[in-house]
Amino acid sequence: MKMMTRAALFSMATVPLLAVGLAMPAAAEVVPTEVNLSATSVRNAVTIKIDNTSNHWIQCTWLAKRDTTPEYVYSYYMNIQPKSVGTTDREMANGDYHVMWKCEIAEGELGAHGQWGTQGMALPSTHEEYAFEVGARAAGSLPFGS
Repeated sequence: MKMMTRAALFSMATVPLLAVGLAMPAAAEVVPTEVNLSATSVRNAVTIKIDNTSNHWIQCTWLAKRDTTPEYVYSYYMNIQPKSVGTTDREMANGDYHVMWKCEIAEGELGAHGQWGTQGMALPSTHEEYAFEVGARAAGSLPFGS
């Protein structure tokens, strides 16, 4: 008799937990290749481009940090329509840079899983930091005189 009572109590306690679990929507995953960042530079003019091939409005932020001293940091925020490209043009000091970034779905339908970007900004991260160089490359030293 005790065994039957325990089984009945356990099954009654489990039914509400299952109902709660079934009521929660499954989190959809983003496709990492749907949103990508790139940077190009001509001397000190830098263009940061975010290509949104997803079907969602996204809100993006990026942060470019110079790897050498003195440290320079540049950042920007933008909204990007579905199936379009967002660009930012900036003048930056010479040096080697790494860009960290995050884009998330503006509608909020995917919650925390509706993100693309690099570690430290997007959870989970979908891309590595993007490295680029700003300024004229050093051509090496030229011998003068002789």
